[in-house]
Amino acid sequence: MDDHPKASSPSQSSCRANVARACRRHGCRVVVSLAVLLIPFVAICVLNSSVHPTTRGFFCNDDSISYPKKPNTVSDPVLLIICIGCPLLIIILFSVSSIMTLFNCNSHHDERSGNPVMCGLSRRLDVPLTWNDLLCQCYWFILGFVLVCFFTETGKVAVGRLRPYFLDACQPDYSKFNCTNEKGFPLYILHPGCHGKSGDIHEARLSWPSGHSSVSVYAGVFVMLYLEATCIQKFSSPLKVFLQVIPATLAFLCCLSRISDNAHHWSDVLSGTILGASVAVTTVFTLLSFVRNKQSSLTTAERNTLL
Repeated sequence: MDDHPKASSPSQSSCRANVARACRRHGCRVVVSLAVLLIPFVAICVLNSSVHPTTRGFFCNDDSISYPKKPNTVSDPVLLIICIGCPLLIIILFSVSSIMTLFNCNSHHDERSGNPVMCGLSRRLDVPLTWNDLLCQCYWFILGFVLVCFFTETGKVAVGRLRPYFLDACQPDYSKFNCTNEKGFPLYILHPGCHGKSGDIHEARLSWPSGHSSVSVYAGVFVMLYLEATCIQKFSSPLKVFLQVIPATLAFLCCLSRISDNAHHWSDVLSGTILGASVAVTTVFTLLSFVRNKQSSLTTAERNTLL
């Protein structure tokens, strides 16, 4: 009996080499993708824990920072759950629906070309979706969300604008400084000697831009554009409009609550809205461009194989 192992054929060696190259290539992509996601996340943690916001003073007669502090209508945990959980749920549901629809459409062929019919986002972009595409869509949404938070926190720390309730949080001792000079002109008070809680004072210096507004608008605009790209069947138009109106309304109400809660100035909310909408538009168009690039890289045989 021959105990020597059989030598691998050239085709088997070539297959193993191709698999090894593919694993290295995909492994590098995963590492780079995680690094791109973790770098701004770590920066956010550093900004929140170690960086003190720019110290800005005030005038004693400044009514814009003399409002009382009120509890948040939309708490941070609720904001994160809604703005992260709901869009991801929508992405998963519609992506799974598109993927599963491909199997149903596989039995139907175009009368002219004879190719399988594609549906949902696959039909809009003329390229079939896979489970890997689902992960990519979730990744792009999370990356955009992290970038919105990074830009927001950077702006808060760099600008250090005082919130409308700053004086209530600071509780300055007016007996220790003069609000006007000898000629009666108001003085710019840079170090008022606050007696309030240090955490409240720190938070009261982080007004611009509004984080609630930027995050909620990002999630709302992303969902609206994503649904516009995925829901193309005529029967789904009412459902699409309904699902688009809900996030837009919630984002609008969240923005209004920041003003009514005396947490932000109206310009803070407007800036956060512009920031969130800009990142959402960029993220969605980048995602759609990614799927279109996939279509250009697939041959007809490969597309039919995926279907």
